[in-house]
Amino acid sequence: MRCVLHIGAEKTGTTSIQRSLTKNGGLLAARKIHYPELFHGQRHVKISCFAMDNDRLDIRKRRLGLTDDAAIEKFRKGFRRDFAKEMETCRKRTGTVVIVNEHLSRLQNAAEVERLKAFIERFFEAIDIHFYIRRQDLLMRSMYSTVIKVGGIRENVFPPFEEGGRDFLAFDFHRIFRLWTSVFPMESFHIHRFDRSALLSGDVVVDFLSRSGLFEQAAAEAFRIEAENASLDPIALEVLRQFNLAWGQHGYEKAGLRGTGALAGELFPGRGKPVSRAEAETFLSHFEAGNRALARACFDSDELFDTSDIAALPETVDPPRPTAEDTARVLSAIWNLKFSRMSS
Repeated sequence: MRCVLHIGAEKTGTTSIQRSLTKNGGLLAARKIHYPELFHGQRHVKISCFAMDNDRLDIRKRRLGLTDDAAIEKFRKGFRRDFAKEMETCRKRTGTVVIVNEHLSRLQNAAEVERLKAFIERFFEAIDIHFYIRRQDLLMRSMYSTVIKVGGIRENVFPPFEEGGRDFLAFDFHRIFRLWTSVFPMESFHIHRFDRSALLSGDVVVDFLSRSGLFEQAAAEAFRIEAENASLDPIALEVLRQFNLAWGQHGYEKAGLRGTGALAGELFPGRGKPVSRAEAETFLSHFEAGNRALARACFDSDELFDTSDIAALPETVDPPRPTAEDTARVLSAIWNLKFSRMSS
């Protein structure tokens, strides 16, 4: 069997790909393609948690209770068993297995990537890796909405940059490229730009299915799906941030915030918090050397991304200042939707 392994990066449409693969199991089966049930829903994080070093204090590991060596080894043993069982069940009717997890791009050292490789190569004769990259300032702007939607309180879109800081390793695409190609063969690593003008049919699902060789472009059109995880309207985003802040200040259980951000995303989609030209340029400059090196290595170019739109950003930006009426409007709409779904 062949494995098509999609490793991210984050905020490049991986959720849409995962949802589409889950929804279209019949179309996949007709092509002898299998998307493991083990990774449906939020369970896809298990494979990155499996690969991470024991001492990595990652939020996804904490959510699974993987906070000590004994728990981690028990988890790995169960994961190996469950994956092997599903591969044995599907083997006779499957030619290709697809694995999609954006957090794999957060693996930080060769030992973690080698742990993943040693595990999956037991099941597959060939492994093709696909990695989508997005201009770092745009990625962070999108990620900021996600941070607030899951309970974050950070005020600035772009956090203070720390050279080599763990929070920024996932933005260093050249480092990720060098790390993965030091473990897997260079020819098995395929890098793509997440930009509507570069995506086949302007759609990441169609693009991934086509470029990975799973479907021809025309056939891949059937997998289109409405995008989720949209950024928020600036006012709604600030209301939610202040709500999260107050929730924590009062000492309420953080679990009580669960689902609130997703409802806000449905009700108040937008372009996220505005940023100034200088803010975007400064953040992007931290990755300039790596981007240029990656462009030369993979695209025979000096420029990895089109940055012409940055000139259109404003020189200064006034922070969103919700009124009391704004706050009441946003929160009442969220709670009305929450109540209606609880009642149905």
